[in-house]
Amino acid sequence: MHKCFEFDWKTGVFDKIIKDNNEREIIKMFLRSNYHYVRECYKHLSSVSPNGNVPSIGMNMISELMLKARDFVDYSSIKLSDVDLAFISTNAATARVYQFRAEECNNPERQLIRFQFLEILVRLAIERYAKKPPNMKYSEAVKTFFNYHMQPLFEKYSSHPWRVENYWNEECDTVIKDNLPNLEDIYNHFGAPLFPGGPSVIRLN
Repeated sequence: MHKCFEFDWKTGVFDKIIKDNNEREIIKMFLRSNYHYVRECYKHLSSVSPNGNVPSIGMNMISELMLKARDFVDYSSIKLSDVDLAFISTNAATARVYQFRAEECNNPERQLIRFQFLEILVRLAIERYAKKPPNMKYSEAVKTFFNYHMQPLFEKYSSHPWRVENYWNEECDTVIKDNLPNLEDIYNHFGAPLFPGGPSVIRLN
């Protein structure tokens, strides 16, 4: 989890969005402590309407998420056009600084992958609470956005309670062990490497 967060933070353009070093460090610490919610939310949304085989989030999905966020899109301080603009800005800015070549990774155009999802949340927080009244500090804007608008929503996307309550138990463990040879045969039949020498995976299609 720590490595995922550090990668997403380093890959984004937070140094350009948040000029003040102290504010940026405060925001980084806050986001790190809440990153598991961000990642769980991304995992769910990116699997709903991926780009081919690449888990990612489109503009419509971000708009839908912000409409579900408590009182965020009020058509006064924030409109859907503001959300769309944040999506475009995130997509354009981070595409220029992404550290991997296109042939080495899957970062589809007009879609957001994980590090961009973290960034757009920060952009929207700043747009709502720092650039407009009440003109909070960036760090306070991010905290308010996450705690008031997003936290109730994040909790709905957490898959961990389901695993604990329904999956990680003796009954499921017994069934899986009893059927493991069949499961392995199915995986080996349908799985294929994405590139020569790579591990076998099963694609969405």
